[in-house]
Parts: sequence; structure tokens; C-alpha cells
Amino acid sequence: MAQFKYYLLFFICQFTWWLASAQYPELNVHHFSTSEGLSDGVVRAIGEDRYGYIWIGTVSGLNRFDGSRVKKFQSEPGQPGTPPSSVPRYIYGDSKGILWIGFNEGFYHFDYATEKFIVVKGTENLSIVSIKEDTAKNTLYLLTNKGIAYFSPASGKLGFLIKQLTQFPPAIANSTLNGMDIKRSVLYTFSDSCLWAIDLKKNEAIQFPEKLIPEKSLADIAVGHDGTIWLSTKISSNKVFGISPDWKKSKSLPVFHNVPNETSNNFILKLFIDNQSRLWITTRSKWLYCYIPERDSVMWYQSKTGRENSISFYINSLQFQSKNNYLWAATEGAGIDYFHPDDNPFQVITPSDNSNPIRGTTWARTAAEDDSGNIWTGWLAGVVKYEPKNNRYSYWDNIPGQKKELYSSSVRSILFDKTGELWIGTAGGMNRYSPSAKKMYFLTARDSLPIDFYWSVYEDQEKNIWFGSGQSLYYRNATNQKIYSYRSHPVLAQAIDTGVRAIYQDRQKRIWFGMDGTGLTMYDPVRQRFRKWKRTVGNDSTLLGNTITAITEDQKGIIWISSFNGLVGYDPKEDRFTQFTSAKGLPSIKCSGLLADDYNRLWIGTTSGLTVLDTARKNFITFDVEDGLPSIEFSDMPATRFRNGDFLFPTMKGYLRFDPLAIKPGIDTLNVYLSAVHIFDQPFPATINSEELNTLELKANQNFFTFDLVALNFNNPQQTWFTYKLDGFDKEWITTQSGIANYTNVPGGNYIFRYKAGTSKIPGNNQGKYLTVNIDTIYYKSTWFWLLLALLAGLLLYTWYRSRLAGQRRLFDLQSKAQNLEKEKALVMFEGLKQQLNPHFLFNSLSSLSSLIRTNQSLAVSFLDNLSKIYRYILQSQDNDLTTLRKELDFAASYIQLLETRFQKGLQIRINVKPDDLELKIVPVTLQNLIDNAIKHNTVDEEYPLIIEIYSEPSYLVISNNLQKKTAVETSNKHGLLNLRSLYHYFTDLPVIIEETKTSFTIKIPLI
Repeated sequence: MAQFKYYLLFFICQFTWWLASAQYPELNVHHFSTSEGLSDGVVRAIGEDRYGYIWIGTVSGLNRFDGSRVKKFQSEPGQPGTPPSSVPRYIYGDSKGILWIGFNEGFYHFDYATEKFIVVKGTENLSIVSIKEDTAKNTLYLLTNKGIAYFSPASGKLGFLIKQLTQFPPAIANSTLNGMDIKRSVLYTFSDSCLWAIDLKKNEAIQFPEKLIPEKSLADIAVGHDGTIWLSTKISSNKVFGISPDWKKSKSLPVFHNVPNETSNNFILKLFIDNQSRLWITTRSKWLYCYIPERDSVMWYQSKTGRENSISFYINSLQFQSKNNYLWAATEGAGIDYFHPDDNPFQVITPSDNSNPIRGTTWARTAAEDDSGNIWTGWLAGVVKYEPKNNRYSYWDNIPGQKKELYSSSVRSILFDKTGELWIGTAGGMNRYSPSAKKMYFLTARDSLPIDFYWSVYEDQEKNIWFGSGQSLYYRNATNQKIYSYRSHPVLAQAIDTGVRAIYQDRQKRIWFGMDGTGLTMYDPVRQRFRKWKRTVGNDSTLLGNTITAITEDQKGIIWISSFNGLVGYDPKEDRFTQFTSAKGLPSIKCSGLLADDYNRLWIGTTSGLTVLDTARKNFITFDVEDGLPSIEFSDMPATRFRNGDFLFPTMKGYLRFDPLAIKPGIDTLNVYLSAVHIFDQPFPATINSEELNTLELKANQNFFTFDLVALNFNNPQQTWFTYKLDGFDKEWITTQSGIANYTNVPGGNYIFRYKAGTSKIPGNNQGKYLTVNIDTIYYKSTWFWLLLALLAGLLLYTWYRSRLAGQRRLFDLQSKAQNLEKEKALVMFEGLKQQLNPHFLFNSLSSLSSLIRTNQSLAVSFLDNLSKIYRYILQSQDNDLTTLRKELDFAASYIQLLETRFQKGLQIRINVKPDDLELKIVPVTLQNLIDNAIKHNTVDEEYPLIIEIYSEPSYLVISNNLQKKTAVETSNKHGLLNLRSLYHYFTDLPVIIEETKTSFTIKIPLI
């Protein structure tokens, strides 16, 4: 009896463990492999840098991943600073933001500014297996092939821990260490059979007693946040056990207990503790385990064929948890898996349990919930009942060669009525199932439900049940429980004209029928009237399509109708339709499955994912496979709302169940960085990495530039929206999904580039980040240039004004001088005339003529003739300012003959003028005046003759005479030559030159 009690107690404990070990809610696992750009699929290390970029070390190099793009860092011969040609084994971002990479050969850190990898001296021949940090001492501890090393990034000091210990068990020095972990300045390390704790503050090592280590052949270690030490063993024993934080007891975890379809060669690989103190266990097979200490239960996750968001078949290690709480796992050939363990609002339901493969199909159609909370789902291949309390499934379908369980396995509608009866509409007829009797009924024309394609079954508030078929409409009266055709109804007989796909009753008790090709019909049972809408060529402002797939009502009384051609909202009070198509943000016009949540958001199943329309009815947010959906294609059937508020939408790969209130309204902001700057498509040379760039200084010819933005959206990068604006250049915010901001021909000036990112096209209210951009202005567009130009223009204008004033003054002076010169000229001319008409000259000439008349009449005639020529020339020249030298010489010849007649041999005049100068100009009577001037001031005697020479030289006519001055000149007024100078100054800038020596007197007259 006692033995029986023992076995009973054991069975109860095991059963309790098994219940606690029910499968954890599905993980939304993301995969990143070579098809997305990873250098290769064999992953050995994963880590995170200070910005949140994920670094992935594969056997062929390093990869930096931002959620959508990857940048590769691989060894390049002859290129210093590239990674070594060695496999990375561990990647660690320390508390100071430095990124460390341990390779099979060497310990390196990454320089962000130059993007080069720099080796720590002394580690070139070390193989780095693991990197841990003691933040209290700012020291890194490295598990290497030569033991545990320590390194201080601040001082650069490198050494081995064993040499630093003041007390340690001898066995630790002679053992190969397989792993380590650090918690609260205590380093835990182990060999195959021993475990040690090293106090890093005291530099002392303690060996754990053998009684705490029930298993040998230790493989991995992970220390929990509470101090629990978890250890795994190798293939030989293949177990996980934990040592309590007080180091007094240990216990084993039955990891593989009661896991369905467990393979015989499955064994444990690695251990990891997340930030919720859960212990994650990776295994050799297709399972990932999670132990939850607070519940003392083990959950498991399976790699499922055909499920894109299940774990990969072979995860060799769960490496680390990033700042955004994602867990990152390395696989052997499939790249990386990553998932958020607590942020997956979507649950997928398929017609299968944990042990059986998918039964027939994954095409979901319709669902209902019974009073016990069981879920009844209709599929392309039958009906499945799921009992969440005991995790049990039941099936109804038609198997060839066996008795039919349904009219057709193609199920289109399911209803649990108020009496607890299950109605099943199929493509071949209507079935009714009695859960109490566990009996399936096949309804026929005798039940007033003939064989037909039954699209919908709906129970209204009065408990009437409506049946929409491919050809007709039926209803069961709640009062007499009889079923009638619409044809017998006085109102519906006029309203229904074809099959009915969707049925819905609103809060005003109006019943809406979505027709199969003929639009929308509304029946008001209170007022006994109906109304119809149909899309036609002449009426395109109401419905978008005539094949209605689902109908629902929101909190404001708007009736929403989905179709193959879009979404429509109808306001009965305003009698107004609002249409939504792809042009208004709907991801796909073929939509169905309408439900409104308690935030009054509208959820729609489309062929491009699950989308939600915000309360303002302006913007859509769409979820797809990356968010945890089994498929982006939803069935063209209505959705179901459970009593607890959960929504159930049918898709082509199972049902999607979620709590809409768990998906909070609003916009998720993302951590965004400026990943690169390009000038004319060339990288901008900066001294710091672009993520830390605050100010960008550009020259005037660098005004064509591009900003590359990256947002760390690891959940669904396809739903990333970037919003940016260049203050001072852009008038509005620009929203895009590309993450590339192009600017061309930006004028010089100071700007601020603002940018942010989120999961919606609507920009969030957060301030985001900014970059100051200063562009030099081209000199001819700069302010200083225009100020200088204005100054120069003003100076030139002032100079011109002063010059004009000076010119006017000069003009006035010239005019005054001209008047004076005219006056002087008149005076000179007058003086010359006086000289010419000098009474002495006339008296002397007449006296000579009188004498000649008496002595030589023929000579007297010649004398008189010359005298008349002289006065005739004088009279002719009075109106001319200038005459040619030739005419002046001809005149002088007549005058000279008179003088020679008078003075005989006492006067000798010699003329030698170059023929080329004869046409030059001279003032008339100049020679007569100058010859007369020479005779006036010199004695004329035959013994001492007066010799006058007239000749030309360049630009001048020269008149020179020997000097025989008279003691007194009776008729001289001393102004003759001065007047001559003034007269010539009026005609030329060349001066009249007067030269006097002891023997000669010379006057040079300018030739004009």
C-alpha cells in the first residue's frame, strides 16, 4: 500500500510537471542568412555595439546588421585594419561602448572613426573563446586556449588571471577550462569535472565540493541574476542542473521530459540567461527550451516545416540579448535567428497539435467559441475543435473510404447558437452538431435548408438565425423554431436578388446583407423596410465592389463594408459613403474580416497583411509575416471576436489570434542614425564616424549631398518610415521608406537637418535628431560680396559725381580761358594789325617809293606792286586764324623785297624750309612780325649787315638773326613776343621758344 502511494505521488508530480510544461506561446522568429546578405551561414559569434548595430561573426568574416542591411568586413590582403583571416569566436560591446572581437588568433577592438580593426599587443597567438567584463574594475576577462587572461582597456595592461591570484586550488592550474561567467565581481569557471569561483576583488579562488556537482563532463555555464549557477553536461550524460545561490544544494532539470517526437540523438549545446532570469537551452535537434524559475516549468519551441517564423532546425547557441530585448541565436548553416521573447501579440492556430502534422490544409475559413471557451475552427478540409484547458484537438472531415462526417470538408461558416448547437455551413450543405449528444446532423430540404453552398450563418439579437447561401437566404424564426425562405417574407422577397455572403446586425437592429455580386442590402425589421446599394457605371460614389466579404459597425455607428475592390464606411445618419483604396493607403483592395476594437480602430484582413485603420480614419498600419503573421494573405471571410476581446482572423496558413488592446494605439519611434554622408556620390571624409556627427562643414562647391539614414527596426524593417527636413531649405517634412535624403544645388548658408523614424507613415511627436549643416556661400552670392560691391558702387558713384563736378569746373575754367584767349587773340591780332599798319613802316615805305619814282621808275612800280600784295594779304588774313606755311612764305617774299629795296646790302634774309613742312599751318603775318621785330631791335648797316635765317626743324619754324642790338627802340611796347606766345598757346600745346645768346637771337614758332 505504501508503495502504491509512492507511485501515485510520483505520478501526480510528473503530471503536474507535464501540465506546467505546456507549450509556450509562439515565438515570432526572424531569420537572417546569406539570402539577405550575410557573408555565410555558419555563425560563430554575435554581439552589439554602442549604437545598437548587431555584429555577426561567421567563418568568413564580420557583418554589421541594422535590421535591413548588412555591411561586410572581411580580410583583405595588403589592407591594414581589415579583420584577420581568422574565425571570430566572441563579440562583446563593453560598458564604455568599445566593441571587442575575439578571434581564433588575436583579440581586437573596432575603431569606429576609421572602421579599422586593431589588435591588442600580446594576443596575436591567443585563441579567444569567451569575453566577460567586471564593470567594477573596468577589466575584461578572456577565456583563451592558454587559460583566463585579463585586460584593462584604460591602461592597456594584459596578463593571466592565475598569476594574479593569491590563493587558488592547484587543480585549477592543471586543468583545461571549458567556460566562464561573471556575476557581482565573482568569476565562475569550470573544467570537465570541477567548478571554481574566483573572487576578483580578493584575487582568491574557491573550488566547489563534489556533492554539488552530481554530473561530470561539464559543458557550459550560465549564472542567473539571483546567483543560481546553471551547468550543462556533455553528450554522455546530457543534463542541466543548477546550484543554489547559497551554494548549499543543487537540482536537475528534466529538459527532455515529455517533449513530443523527441529524437534519440538530441543533446544539449549551450545555456543562456535572459534579463527576465529565464534559462534558455539550445539543443542538437529542432527544439529550443526555456526554463522559467518563478514557475519552475520548462517550455519548448519547435522548428516547424512551412512556418517561416518558427525557429531554425539547428540552433547551436543563443548568444546574447540586445538592448531592445531581442534574443539572438547562431545556427550552423542557416545564419541567425532572433526574436523578442515577450513582445509577440500574435498567436497562430493551425489544425494540428504538437505531435501530428498539419491535417489536410492550412486554409482557414471561419471560427466560433462555445460557452466552455473551446474554439471551433472551419478549414478547407474540415472542422477542428481545440480545447485550451487540456491542449486537445478533435477533427471532423471526410476521409476517402470512410463515412462522411460533413456535407463537404470545405467549411465556410460556423455558428454556436444560444442553445449550444453548432451550425456548420459547407460548400455542399448545412450540418448541425449537438455537443451534448455528440451527433452530427445533415440538414435537407425537409428541414427547409436544401443542398447549397452556405456562405454564412448568423444569429441576431432576437435569436433568429440567418443562413446565407450561394443562391438564396433563409432564416429560422426564434419564436416557432421554423426555417423560412426569404421568398415568403413580405419585405425580403423584394430585397434579396442573389446569394448572401455576409450577414451583420447593427446596434439599431438593422440587418445588413453582403451580397455575392449584387452589392449591399439593408433590412430594417423595426420599420419593415429595406434599402439597396450597388456599384454601377453611373454610381461609383457608394460601394467600391458588389461582392461583399464582411460587415461590421464601429463605436460611432459607421457601417464598414469590405469587398474585392476596397473598403467602404457608411454613415447612416449622414447617408454618406467614405471609400478607401490603395490610393488612400489600403495595402490591398481585396479585403475582409472587419472588426472594430475598443480604441475604435478598424482591423482589416487583406491579401497584403493585417492592417489597422486609426481612429481618425486617415492612416493605415500594416502587419505582415515579419510581425508574426503566418501569411500576408487573409481569407475572404469574416473575422471572429471572442468573449475575452481577442480577435481571430482566418488566413491562408492558419488563424491569427491576438488581443487588439495589447497593440497600443500610437506610433512606435525607432532609434535612427545618420549612417553615411555622400558629396556628389562620394563618401564625405570625416574625422569621426557619421553616427556621432553633429556639424557638417561644406564648401560652396559641395552643395550636392546625400544623407543615408538607418533605423534599427529588427522586428519589421519593411514597416520603417523615415521623416526628415532641412530647415531653411525644405518647406515641409518629407516621409519616405528609402532612408536616403538627396539634396541638390543647396544655396550657401546655415541649415539644420532634422530626422526621425517610426513604424508608421505618420511622423511621431518626438523631436528626433538633428545635424547642423554649414555651406560656404559662393563669393558673388555672399553678403560680404554684395556689401563690398555696394561699397564699390557707392565709391564709383561718388568718384563719378566728384569727377563730374570737377569736369564742370574745368569746363567753366576752359570756357573762361577760351573767353580770355579770344580776348588775348583779339588783342594780339589788333596789335599785329597795328604793327602791320605801323605809321613808321608806311612812312618809310612811301618815302622809299617817292625816291624811287624820281630815280628809278621801273623799280618804283615793282616796289608799289609788292607793297600792294602785302596789304592785300594782310586784309585777306584778318578772318583766318591759320594759314599754310607756303602762303606765309610767299607773303614774306614780297615783304622781303620791300625791305631789300630799302636797306640794300644792309639786310640779308635766307630761307631754307623743307618741302614736307610747307603744308603745315602757321598764324598769318607771323614772319612779317618776326622779321620786323628783328629789324626794330637791331642795327642794319651795309658794313655790318643784319642776317635773318628762316628754316624748319621738326614741329617748328625757326627765325634767327645775328645780334646787333640798338641802344634804344622808339616804337617797342615790350609786349609783342608775349602776345605771340599767348596767341600760339591758343592753337597748340607746343610752346613758342625764344633763345638769346651773345651773338644771336632765335625764335621757334610751332608748326600746326
